[in-house]
Amino acid sequence: MNEIEKEIDEILHEYNDIFYSDVMKSVRKDYPRYVALYTPVLLEPDFAIIGTNPSWFIGEEPKDKKQAEEEERRTNSLKYVHEINSYIVYPEPTYHKAIKRFFNRFLEKKTGSPSEEETNTYLEGNVMGWNSQFIQTGTDGLKGLTEKCKVKPQLEGILKKANIISKRILNLVKPKIVIHFGKSSALASGCYPNKRLEELRTTNPKNTAHGGKRVVFHHPSQGYSNLDRDEDINLLIKLL
Repeated sequence: MNEIEKEIDEILHEYNDIFYSDVMKSVRKDYPRYVALYTPVLLEPDFAIIGTNPSWFIGEEPKDKKQAEEEERRTNSLKYVHEINSYIVYPEPTYHKAIKRFFNRFLEKKTGSPSEEETNTYLEGNVMGWNSQFIQTGTDGLKGLTEKCKVKPQLEGILKKANIISKRILNLVKPKIVIHFGKSSALASGCYPNKRLEELRTTNPKNTAHGGKRVVFHHPSQGYSNLDRDEDINLLIKLL
């Protein structure tokens, strides 16, 4: 590991210790898993996708023991600093499929018609992904988790810890462009006011503290029109 990877790995171990502490037992009862990094650490990548918090890595809520074990295996494989690009290695989630389609279209407009292998290669070398919150809530979003943690200050602390870590990762890896797909991911970052998505999109691009740019787009798996997608991709090409 290089020095930046070591620092990120260290702060993720600190988070792990908090998550599995006795204080968090009541939270783990309902939300037993977490994931921070969706990809390996990349230094100064073209893009960082910073989402809200994890959904299911098998593509759906586990319905039986076998599925639960596979979900557990996948989330465990993504702990700390790792070498797995989950957008590629775990292709079942609708979100992961949408990310691949988005960057396939990006490369199509930028360089011509890419093969799936070329899209995967670009994702592996130029796109890093993580979330502002790490605890997995499936498709339920953050509301239930936030309400549960606000009951006690020591529980709410893990939400603040994740935000701190997310921002530290951003300042360490220094991506050229941060992408928030959807209003919830923009709000979870703490960098946007609670306004309509269309209003937030009018602020694109914003400057980041490390000298990059930050944009918010429609969620790629939730009614993202081809027109809006192509408009957003044109902006990304211009910013690069």
